[in-house]
Amino acid sequence: MTQEKDYYRTLELHQKYNVTFDEVRYKVEQDNLPLSVFLNNTKVVLGVYEETFIGIAHCKISGIVSLTHEDSMKLITNGSVSFNTARVRKMTVSCYSTEYPFVAKLPNSVLGKWKEVPFSKIPNNLWLKLYPSETLPAKLMLSGIQAMLENLGNEEKTKEISKNTINAFQSDEFKDLTHTSKKIASEDICIFKKELQRLLDGKKQAKSLGNNESVKSEMKALTLNLCELFPTKSARELWEILRTSHESDDRLDPNSIVDEVGSDTIWWTDSQGKEKTWAWKTFKNEVVSSSNQCNTLFNLVRRC
Repeated sequence: MTQEKDYYRTLELHQKYNVTFDEVRYKVEQDNLPLSVFLNNTKVVLGVYEETFIGIAHCKISGIVSLTHEDSMKLITNGSVSFNTARVRKMTVSCYSTEYPFVAKLPNSVLGKWKEVPFSKIPNNLWLKLYPSETLPAKLMLSGIQAMLENLGNEEKTKEISKNTINAFQSDEFKDLTHTSKKIASEDICIFKKELQRLLDGKKQAKSLGNNESVKSEMKALTLNLCELFPTKSARELWEILRTSHESDDRLDPNSIVDEVGSDTIWWTDSQGKEKTWAWKTFKNEVVSSSNQCNTLFNLVRRC
C-alpha cells in the first residue's frame, strides 16, 4: 500500500480501504490498536517513562499522538474521552525549551523528575503530557477552611488562621501541578499510518492464508532486507541506520512492523497487531544468520 498521509480518519478507512468501525473497535479491545488524534499548536511537556514520567522539555506541537489503551477504550466505548497523556507519533515543534518552567518542586503530582534534553537528542518512544496548571493542593485549602469553621466563635483565632491560610496561598512552597485534560469525540479518531498498514496486512493474510507469519520469520525478513540493502555494514551500524531512519526511509522496514528503536531494544508490532520487543543481542545474532544466508563471507566476518 502506498502511504499518502500520516493518519487516516475512520470514515476514510471504510470508504477507501474497506476497514469497518467494528474491525477498529475489535483491535482496540484486544489492545492491538492505539487510537490517535491530531493536536494543533498545543502546549505540552515532552518526556519519557522510566518508572515515573521524566520531563525533558516544554513546547508547542502540531502533530499526531496516540492515546493509551485505557483512553482508547473509553473513546471507542463512550464516544468521547478526556485525556492528558499520549505517545508522540509525528510532530512539528515550536517554542522548544529545556528549562524547568514550574515553581512546584519535584517530584509532584504530574512530573517525577526533570532531565533537560536538547531538541537534537530527543529520544525514541517519546510521550507528552498536556501542559499542567500550577495550584495549591486541595487538601491544604480545605484544611484552612475547616480550621476557620471550627473556630468561628474565636475571632482572634479565626483571624490568625485566615492570615496563615492566605500566606500559604501566596507562597510557592506548597504549590503542586495538576493535569490539564483535553476532551475529544469519536469523530476526532485517527489511525496512524503504521497501524493502518498492519490492519490491511492482517486482513490480507487472514483472507489468503488463514494464518500469520511467525514472529521469527517477520523479524528475520527485516534483518535479511537490511543485510541486502547494506551488505558491508556491521550489526551495530545496521541498528543505528534503523534507529535513525526507519520512519523516513521506507526501504528499511517495508512491512512497517517497527515502532521505535532504542539503544538496546526494538519495539515492534507483529502482523496480528501484538506489540513485541527485540533485544540487541538477538538482533545481532539474526544479522549474522542473515549474512550467512546472503552467502557473503566478508560480511559475516565483519559482523561477528
